[in-house]
Amino acid sequence: MRIYVTGTGVISSIGENVEETLLALRSEKTGIKQGEKIHTERFKVGEIRWTNNELIQRFGLTQDASRTALLGMIAAKEAFQGHTLNPEIRTGLISGTSVGGMDISEIAYKDFLPVKPTI
Repeated sequence: MRIYVTGTGVISSIGENVEETLLALRSEKTGIKQGEKIHTERFKVGEIRWTNNELIQRFGLTQDASRTALLGMIAAKEAFQGHTLNPEIRTGLISGTSVGGMDISEIAYKDFLPVKPTI
């Protein structure tokens, strides 16, 4: 069996695509900085600055999902750009994402607590 890598896609705190990310890595650029969002402003984080709605609009996504799923869709869209799927060729996808729906977990956790947090 032969395996071919025909596409890659990335979105992270140092780049919104593969080219930007490689340039940032080669220049040793860090994506860690003071958080800009209300829930991250107290911490140093590697965050993607756009809201979920901004990500959907900016990258032409057609559905809403958890933040992790949106970022995965953006990376997959870049990886598949210029390719057509052939049903005769077995196609696989390797996805390495963040903390898998943590944004939704945090909301559910706050709703679960008997006393609501003030942050």
